[in-house]
Amino acid sequence: MEFSVIIPLFNKRASIGCAIQSVLNQTHREFKLFVVNDGSTDGGEHIAKKFADPRVRVVDQPNRGEAAARNTGIRAATSTHVAFLDADDCWKPEFLSLIQQLIDRHPAAAIYGTGIEAIEEDGTRSLPESVERFIDMSGRLDYPSALARWVFPLSSSSVSVPIGKFGEVGLFDERLKLATDIDMWVRLCLSGPAYFDRRIGATYHKDALCRSTTVQSEFWDKRLFFVDVLHERLQAPGIALRDRRNLERFLAQVTYEALVAKANADREFNLGRAMRDRKQHLTLKHSLFGQARRFKYIGRGLFGGVP
Repeated sequence: MEFSVIIPLFNKRASIGCAIQSVLNQTHREFKLFVVNDGSTDGGEHIAKKFADPRVRVVDQPNRGEAAARNTGIRAATSTHVAFLDADDCWKPEFLSLIQQLIDRHPAAAIYGTGIEAIEEDGTRSLPESVERFIDMSGRLDYPSALARWVFPLSSSSVSVPIGKFGEVGLFDERLKLATDIDMWVRLCLSGPAYFDRRIGATYHKDALCRSTTVQSEFWDKRLFFVDVLHERLQAPGIALRDRRNLERFLAQVTYEALVAKANADREFNLGRAMRDRKQHLTLKHSLFGQARRFKYIGRGLFGGVP
């Protein structure tokens, strides 16, 4: 099987070469690599273009964000399956082989993933999150349940997706400025089974700056927008009650984290009042979606199946 590998690139000059080389080092040799240069200004795209391997292709576009870059890569893909890697992460040599084994065993899955280790800024390695309790004997992953317990087994550097699934669930949501990957993994996992190999197939490099309280506090409003978008998706019919409840529990935690970040940045911010207001906001939205679904159902009955 040939894979289309997609690396979105924006100002990662220091790491893009290692990321590309980790793809070229794969024991599974059948792939094409699309490096989508999303308007880099640090010259990282020139490093990518120096690779002479004919399987490497650099696609240039104006800066439109990570989601847009991944979507460009998906549109350019020529294989039945795509795999994602961030420009500051890298794969173990066996990553694509592990994914191939999962596909061979479970060809009808919506998404495939492997374990991923983290490397701290000082070079120390962190063990991957324990996902054992969310995986059954066949390797099927219960992603909504994992999110509800604040465990994130799927990463933007350790998954592969059948390209046809994007025609079913849509592309990455370019309105979102963070958590675009989680939004996509949720949509995929609600559309079909996810399978997971516990073995480590990728390495994630943590950036202390992006984890700092000062930077994170600037993202609170973007987190709440993510909550709104995913909450709206959960109003679609056909979602299992257990999955809906697990994902609502996850969104409640995201909401709390976002408002705490806001409170840390603004000492006059009333966290308790904001939590109450936020709950009322989502409750009202849920009620309105419910009414819309009921009106649609009634309309079909009154007007002979007209949606």
